[in-house]
Amino acid sequence: MGRTKEQLEDGELAQCGRFIEWRRKQFDEQFSIIRRPNPPDFILELSGKQTWLEVTDVFFEDEDVDWQLAVAPPPRDLENADDQFVERAVKQLNTKLSKKSYSSCFNQLGQGFRKLSSQRRRMLQRSIS
Repeated sequence: MGRTKEQLEDGELAQCGRFIEWRRKQFDEQFSIIRRPNPPDFILELSGKQTWLEVTDVFFEDEDVDWQLAVAPPPRDLENADDQFVERAVKQLNTKLSKKSYSSCFNQLGQGFRKLSSQRRRMLQRSIS
């Protein structure tokens, strides 16, 4: 059972809200959401200048969602887990950024933001199961 479009959009909006709040706290910046063209997920504005934000979920491995939804998930091997996760994150980032659908936004607005999100808690749950 996958997430619905509405659930995905709600999750993206929550991640964007966390990003905006983090930038406010860390840099005293007040971003606002202008629109959601998809791609990218969000066009943001800061002091009259627009930029973009793309939110990407990074999964521990391809079967991560199936594992998460299992009633009684089996134990998982976590040897070299951090290295594997970083490799997957970099690969996913490169794959997304190489898509032509992002080039028009990049050409129009320049550099933007990419927020990679994961549920670290999932990995911790695995290590104690």
